Amino acid sequence: MLLHRGVLATIVLGMLAGCAGPAPEGDPDPNRVVAEVNGVSIPASRVRAIDEADLERFDPVLQEAAAAVAGDEQDAARRALKLAISGELLIQAAQKKGATAGETEIDERQEVLRSQFQTDEEFAAHLAETGLTPETFRRQIGRRLTIADYARSITDGIAVDEAEARKVYDAEPERFMEDEQVRVSRVFVGIRPHDPEERRTRARSRLEDARRRALAGEDFGALADEYSFPRPPTPGGDMGFVARGHAGPELERVIFSTPVGEISEIFESPKGLHMIRVTERREAAVAPFEKVRAGLMMVLARDMRGDALREHVDELRAAATVEILDPQLQP
Repeated sequence: MLLHRGVLATIVLGMLAGCAGPAPEGDPDPNRVVAEVNGVSIPASRVRAIDEADLERFDPVLQEAAAAVAGDEQDAARRALKLAISGELLIQAAQKKGATAGETEIDERQEVLRSQFQTDEEFAAHLAETGLTPETFRRQIGRRLTIADYARSITDGIAVDEAEARKVYDAEPERFMEDEQVRVSRVFVGIRPHDPEERRTRARSRLEDARRRALAGEDFGALADEYSFPRPPTPGGDMGFVARGHAGPELERVIFSTPVGEISEIFESPKGLHMIRVTERREAAVAPFEKVRAGLMMVLARDMRGDALREHVDELRAAATVEILDPQLQP
């Protein structure tokens, strides 16, 4: 089987407004109704922890919708119920507008999911294990696609222009601080703590020879290519710019205490022996707008879409009759 066991279940069960499936482990009555939305029952089997990363894999708008409507609710069962209620509200709103996923769209997505299994028999067996029939499987795919399409219709046209991004950048410069960074070249010989002493001695001797030649004025990058083992992944042993917190403690301690242009002593980490040369240093500073512009515009647009979805679901819920029947799931 190509797909990890259980992923299929989260693809179609851990969704906004999914149909009932197998009960969560330990639930004595999977058909127990825990909530109603405009008279539509939500059974206990639907109230399960939802894999929101899987929602994003299916369609990013679903993950955005889930994050928007669930908010900061941390309790897994209440969060799942909140998503199930919100999904039911979105399904009902879509159906009122006659918006449902097309058969071709469902066919295509079903085939993508089925292709994760090597044979039709294996696929059918796994459906049975998860409590699904081909019909309920297909229906759930259709519901998820309908929710995604409807949510997208709410957020269509939402965009952030450069002027809006610039306004946020100018108002909150602390959000865009970059840590101190150092550009480093390295000669490295890999050894392990349990390697024989003879190997460790040869490795240190190799680094000492490289350091002697570097201090005598030979090109450090050429020495990195010649002496490093295994060969460095980039020419000259160039590690690029390294920020604090992005290197091992032994390496970080040396690179941030070595002046620009100087060559360090030989030092050891759990991965091996190192010798570095610092070639450039950047002090902590606010990143240039040009560097953060695209990412900032994407984040702001995502937040605006989330706000629009949350407001729409809040309006739907205010106009709906929602009853939470399980006392343990009350807000």
